[in-house]
Amino acid sequence: PAPREILMSTSLVPASPSDPWAILYDEAGLSQLVRLANTISTAGLVPAHLRGQIPDIVLALGIARAMNENPILVLQSIYVINGRACWSAQYLIARANRSGRFRGPINWREEGEGDSLSVTAYAIVAETGDRVESTVSMAMAKADGWATKNKKYQTMPLVMLRYRSATLLVRQFCPDVLMGLHEQ
Repeated sequence: PAPREILMSTSLVPASPSDPWAILYDEAGLSQLVRLANTISTAGLVPAHLRGQIPDIVLALGIARAMNENPILVLQSIYVINGRACWSAQYLIARANRSGRFRGPINWREEGEGDSLSVTAYAIVAETGDRVESTVSMAMAKADGWATKNKKYQTMPLVMLRYRSATLLVRQFCPDVLMGLHEQ
């Protein structure tokens, strides 16, 4: 069967009506969601990379629903890179900070300058009291190609290393906050 037929097949209705993705398996619900995504796709508040991308918006709205998150916040924070959903660093930091997994917010420590600059993101795990951390450096940024792909590593390296170290911290120590999605 064609992909649309698979989506519309009533035999694929999830067992639980409380499943946040159930709307994708209901013809009327999916039609309503597509109309909403079509309207959203033309809004000025929607980032340029999502304008006109109805399927991506439908899936982002589904992700927002599954995460019990504000749909506008998700739309403004999600990116699609090589077919994968990725999050802005600011969103991941905010989500981790409000998750309760850490005692207090994520903090940073900077060392060195220029090419020897490194930033460590750290936090205290609420459940155990353990301090966890993740360090990135300009050397890593250059070796991994981050500094080449994003000019902000030259103009605002401290900010970029803070974002990168914090997202690595979240990915390592509370990946459930991301729901398996990567940062952009």
